[in-house]
Amino acid sequence: MSKEFYTIIKYIDILSSLVPILVLLFTSNGARLKLRRVLFFLAITWGVTALVSLALAEFSINTIWLFHVYDTFSTIGYLLFFHLTIPKVITRKVLGFGAIAYVLFTWLMIVVNSSVFKPVTLNLILTFSIPLLLSVYSFYNTAKESKVVNLLQDPVYWINCAILIHFGIGLCANLALEFIVENRSFNLTPIIWPFVLFSNIIHNIVFSIGVWKTNRT
Repeated sequence: MSKEFYTIIKYIDILSSLVPILVLLFTSNGARLKLRRVLFFLAITWGVTALVSLALAEFSINTIWLFHVYDTFSTIGYLLFFHLTIPKVITRKVLGFGAIAYVLFTWLMIVVNSSVFKPVTLNLILTFSIPLLLSVYSFYNTAKESKVVNLLQDPVYWINCAILIHFGIGLCANLALEFIVENRSFNLTPIIWPFVLFSNIIHNIVFSIGVWKTNRT
């Protein structure tokens, strides 16, 4: 893949991260205020991180530390989302303890491995796995309860789809890069990583549809 094409995808990815913010700003629904606040928290986390990382990259400044912070806030945001949308009380309690455990474990790994400026593989796997598994569980719970008549009008359905697409592809890509091709003599990152960026673009668009649906239900 050419460098020019990769750069185009990267900038489209950054621009797409701003779309959920715009949709949230131009829609409103008092009945879903708590959900929209969580979605706004997630959208701001993505948008600010995308713009700051772009600015730092222009000056060739290491941005890994920024993405450690981003992973923390983003994962907490997703856990808050599922805390609001999964009805079972026990599951909500588990999510609360899970959020604390995730933050403590990931930052302990960063400190122990002196990895402020380099990625931690286990942290990346956890960061992609947690929202992915919760989205699968949410789909299962929806199918089991059979409470939603028209899924296409349900914002939670769209947001779960966004999570499933991006985090599924992202997890597979990270596992492939870490455990399959790490010992190869050639670098496959420029080939594999654009798929992650593309999946994030789809995520942001589908997520924005979910946000828009909160204004209609």
